Amino acid sequence: MNACLFPDGEVSLSPTDTTTEVFQPITDWCSSLEALSLVTVFLWIKRKTGNFQCRLGIESCQSEHGTVNQTSLAADSAQMSTLGVSSGKFYRFDPNGASDGNIDAGTKFRLGILYSSSTAVTGQGVVRWEGMAWR
Repeated sequence: MNACLFPDGEVSLSPTDTTTEVFQPITDWCSSLEALSLVTVFLWIKRKTGNFQCRLGIESCQSEHGTVNQTSLAADSAQMSTLGVSSGKFYRFDPNGASDGNIDAGTKFRLGILYSSSTAVTGQGVVRWEGMAWR
């Protein structure tokens, strides 16, 4: 099975609600029928203010215009809130399992960043991803 590699990137995020997680897509919708068995990506906070925090998330759906399913990696629910590459997180998981995104729940999926503020004090962050690939 061939690997699919994605360009590195970054996005500036600003939670408007304090502690509610918001999903920001970083890939387009992809077919979950591609029999994926492994996703890898390194995620880190490049700049931040306030109580900004984030983690990797997955959305799935039956149709790009339909209802979107849960947006979390239950097996890895810890938020990152510390600046710098050394505080980043390397994700390596099988997206088919119920605790790791469960892309089987829909015909399409996409990766993104779940972000929020850890308290009632809002903040901002620039999140960078590198080495994103799946097979």
